[in-house]
Amino acid sequence: MKNQLKMLGFGYDWDREIATCKPEYYKWEQWFFTELYKKGLLYKKTSTVNWCPNDETVLANEQVHDGCCWRCDTPVEQKEIPQWFIKITDYAEQLLGGLDNLPQWSEMVKTMQRNWIGRSEGVEITFDVADTNEKVAVYTTRPDTFYGVSYLGISAAHPLASLAAQNNPELAAFIQEAKNAKVAEADLATM
Repeated sequence: MKNQLKMLGFGYDWDREIATCKPEYYKWEQWFFTELYKKGLLYKKTSTVNWCPNDETVLANEQVHDGCCWRCDTPVEQKEIPQWFIKITDYAEQLLGGLDNLPQWSEMVKTMQRNWIGRSEGVEITFDVADTNEKVAVYTTRPDTFYGVSYLGISAAHPLASLAAQNNPELAAFIQEAKNAKVAEADLATM
């Protein structure tokens, strides 16, 4: 792309270019990751991602268009893979408080950040699953509502859903359909 831009005659100052594929850039990302790891602020767990089987890469929700990869138009699959996560919850109060010190940020952006940080106060209650040795932990900010619980809903991606689908072809078909559902942010917002 750089050569194409040069051929077009654009007057960029290429001395100020930042290329994330160069060691001068990514060495700092690696250093930052290592520092977070040393301080115990990273953890690894399995999580569902948008997977393009053609490009063999993970896609952000914004890179999925009508259920297909934005690059090659291959149908996107939901895939469980191990990933690294940062324990931002350990700093939720500081992160939220810091937003108030950013007068140049719009309220809309600050609200989005508050929602992303997602700090809330509540309790976790564990339920036994009937006819099994399984348990389900549920978090709520409204423990007073648990007195009226008559059922729990679980995600199609939950391990208990897969367990229940082993002897239920209709449920297995529903879970497969849910895995192939649209995942773009705009689609999720209007579902």
